[in-house]
Amino acid sequence: MALPSLRIRVSPTRVRIPDVCVIGRGSPREKILTHPPLAVFEVLEEEDRFSATMEKLRDFQQFGVAYIWTIDPDRSTACHYVGGSLLKVQNGELAVPNTPIKIGLSEMFAELDRA
Repeated sequence: MALPSLRIRVSPTRVRIPDVCVIGRGSPREKILTHPPLAVFEVLEEEDRFSATMEKLRDFQQFGVAYIWTIDPDRSTACHYVGGSLLKVQNGELAVPNTPIKIGLSEMFAELDRA
């Protein structure tokens, strides 16, 4: 289930709000997540600071989120956050292995262009 702007308690003193997060069907339903979601997506905006975005992504990873992506609609690119680095998605899709979650980048960016 994909949910926009859901709060995630990544530590006892910090709550983060990804643009979109995906939780599994069997995951507990919480107003503020206390368990890692399957994936989070951050949609970059012009005013986003690189250092603040990287800190947010690091918080998600330390909390246990396995699939963390940034989407840059202005450049029609996506990156996967892995081990403290942003790796540009080269294969044209965002996918969570062993799930039906697959997002084609060309289709997604075409839809954003129409909006």
